[in-house]
Amino acid sequence: MSSRDINIDLLRICSCFMVIILHVSGQNWRLVDVHSMEWFVFNAYDSAVRSCVPLFFMISGYLFLSKGYMISINQLYKRNILKIIILYFVWSFLYAVFRVDFTDISFETLIYEILQSEFHLWYLPALISVYIMIPLLWCVAHYEDGKYLKYTCYLVFIMGILKMTVETVPFLPEIFNEFLTSFSLNISIYCGYFLIGYYIKMTREKWIHIKMKILLLVFLLIELLGIILTLGISWWTNEPISFLYNNQTLFPAIQAIILMIIFLKFKVDSFLNHKRNIIIKISRYTLFIYLFHPFVINFLDNNLRINSLSLNEWVSVPLISMIVVIICLLFAFVLSHIPIVKKWII
Repeated sequence: MSSRDINIDLLRICSCFMVIILHVSGQNWRLVDVHSMEWFVFNAYDSAVRSCVPLFFMISGYLFLSKGYMISINQLYKRNILKIIILYFVWSFLYAVFRVDFTDISFETLIYEILQSEFHLWYLPALISVYIMIPLLWCVAHYEDGKYLKYTCYLVFIMGILKMTVETVPFLPEIFNEFLTSFSLNISIYCGYFLIGYYIKMTREKWIHIKMKILLLVFLLIELLGIILTLGISWWTNEPISFLYNNQTLFPAIQAIILMIIFLKFKVDSFLNHKRNIIIKISRYTLFIYLFHPFVINFLDNNLRINSLSLNEWVSVPLISMIVVIICLLFAFVLSHIPIVKKWII
């Protein structure tokens, strides 16, 4: 256990909490007036946490592409991919059960609801797609001691992330997007995040010497730029515009890289080291929290009328997010004592 990188566990926990903040702040993001203070606050929170999805993939790459973690293709499919497939259909079924009206439902409708799945479950098929590529990504990461890793990361960043950033701009001429399409890079940007996460691990000593003040300043500047640009474009169009927050584009990508470096720089003091087992346990619950938290958010809203507009918007988003995390952790702790549930749902 001593060899486990507790910094990555802390980063995973932080990323999970960021997802919840994202979904709580997004509850009424499209419903309130873009000129209101409520929308400004929701947009600010949104901008601050959009790097959560890139971080999940970067963390996986940081761990899975390590030399000591190499597994056979057979193990990869039986141990990792199979579990994610089962998780996808189990959770799709559970959400479908709560979504449909059983007084008037057919078998075809239930199947449709399961296949339609809840909005956040897209992450599981995306993760499967990247896991399928792990044997090839591992070769890229370690061929001639990573000689081509840096090149591939730059290629993904320029031909993938930057290109996607430009393509998401809604008011560019169509001919411009058609031109960019001709330079399409046939590799998932999520695979790129996987490689970037491992590249940061391999060059960790270089990054951790960057001063914390500089990292925080760049992160805040990017966040402010995202807030201001999104605010300006949304005011101009009189509707919420979020293309800058696409998790495959420039701002979230840079923020994710900076956050990973910040957490790797962070020195785990004696207090946190004493809480090591608790941190690791919470880290292991993060996938369950990710899969379960929309149910909690919807329950609080639909049954208790607790949502991002219930209190002052600056307070409601972090407060409700904390409540959701606590409820999810309680469920995770209880369910983890049921063997079959622990194996296939948590």
